[in-house]
Amino acid sequence: MKKIGSLLMGSLRMILI
Repeated sequence: MKKIGSLLMGSLRMILI
């Protein structure tokens, strides 16, 4: 669960930035 959340956050950050 934690890993999935981290991956999702990273993906969103990459798309945002």
